[in-house]
Amino acid sequence: DIGPGGVNVIQTGSDVHSLKQGSASFHIVTYGLLARASPVRNFIREQVRFKMIVIDESHMMKNRNALRTRELMHVVKDCNRVILLSGTPALARPLELYTQVEAVSPGMFASS
Repeated sequence: DIGPGGVNVIQTGSDVHSLKQGSASFHIVTYGLLARASPVRNFIREQVRFKMIVIDESHMMKNRNALRTRELMHVVKDCNRVILLSGTPALARPLELYTQVEAVSPGMFASS
């Protein structure tokens, strides 16, 4: 049962207060907030260890050199569970799935 305050929607890069409180069971953060330097991004990178992360539109992680992907990979590395959601098939370039598989199962593929 999630009561009031159980879901924290982070709307701006300065919404650190609700993260620091630690009272929410769920935090919703956009890709954009993770890709820009902000107090929220810094706090998540340095102090938050999520037990589980659900990444919607995970096909957005196809380029492992993109800042958005690098930030997500940093956040998921200490998670117990990572769930990826995407309705976009990866038929044309299966290589684009590499980063998503690496997020769910680090080290499954040797890097070259």
